[in-house]
Amino acid sequence: MKASDLYPREYKNFHDIPKLALPLLNADFIRKLQKFRTNINAPIYANPNISGWVREYGNPKSRHYAVDRLSDAGDVFTEKWFTLHLWYAAIQNPDFNGIGLYLDTKFRGKPHPMIHLDTRPLKKKYHKVMWIRENLHEGTYYHNLHHPRFNECLVEVKKMIDSV
Repeated sequence: MKASDLYPREYKNFHDIPKLALPLLNADFIRKLQKFRTNINAPIYANPNISGWVREYGNPKSRHYAVDRLSDAGDVFTEKWFTLHLWYAAIQNPDFNGIGLYLDTKFRGKPHPMIHLDTRPLKKKYHKVMWIRENLHEGTYYHNLHHPRFNECLVEVKKMIDSV
């Protein structure tokens, strides 16, 4: 079912999702995102860019990819001080199997971390896919939680949050 078939009350906290994305976005994903937002009781803002929800170009393995299927991914922002809490809460949430933390993004014209959430099928039970990306132009991704830079990035986010 397409997200455009939902009643607006079913995604009341995400009225800012670009309207053109809704026909290409999975309704179950939006329901899970809304449930997460309601349960966490904290601000979560939709990425205002349509490519943060759906793409009709690029890598078909991307969960944003919406050619011959609906996208089951979205990129969101929260208040800087809440970023790590939201990321950890998403990791613990059984509805999300792909969780990314992007350190090279902007929100409202200023540098701001972004969180990617998706409902990809698990390849192995309890093996969520998690990553951190820094340096937009070189696209440096860290998927290995044991990589030293993975943890250094988390420390940098904490410093950024503490400076707010």
